[in-house]
Amino acid sequence: MTSSSLPSTSSRKSKPFDAIVRAFGLLYNRLPGSYNGLVGALGYRAPDLVADALADHLSLANPMVLDAGCGTGLTAKAVHARFPGATVDGFDLSEKMLREATKTGFYRTLKPADATQALPFETGGYDAAVSSGLYTLGHVGPEALLPVLDAIKPGGLFALNIYDGAWEKLRFEKAIDQLVADGLITVRAHEQATHFGRIGQTCRVIVLDKTT
Repeated sequence: MTSSSLPSTSSRKSKPFDAIVRAFGLLYNRLPGSYNGLVGALGYRAPDLVADALADHLSLANPMVLDAGCGTGLTAKAVHARFPGATVDGFDLSEKMLREATKTGFYRTLKPADATQALPFETGGYDAAVSSGLYTLGHVGPEALLPVLDAIKPGGLFALNIYDGAWEKLRFEKAIDQLVADGLITVRAHEQATHFGRIGQTCRVIVLDKTT
């Protein structure tokens, strides 16, 4: 997969945003009830970008979907808006965030789990997976792709966003290229978009097709 045609995030933009990422890390574990308000004030669009990408490529009306790094449930809300009949399960490392997600009513099951380890869900049990805000600096890198892919059926899709700073620093492109070379996935879509509208921060929005 090549991204030579996609513009890189400038260091001038990424440095202020790195400070915001650190602030999110504090909120994520200490003040989860404040998270939605903060990201909303910054024009956070990642859940909608990911859900739109899934809807563009998944034809099932009632899919089984795994929300990876579900946080407070913003991505599940976006998925249900596009797939009202979806069944969504989720996981997150933060049990405080899971308590917030439980309040939404968007999930069948929520479990604490580390995205870099084997997940406590059935292998090949989902038509699709989604993730917004997980693959970023201060959270996880490419090592957290395979555990999520393991939960998806062959032929299923994984729609996710990756913060541009993480894409470059954590070498996501190389990791995805290797998964393609190994015959595990194909790349259905790859675009760049603004996921924090108020500060112009960009990310990659990607749809992976699991082949085996």
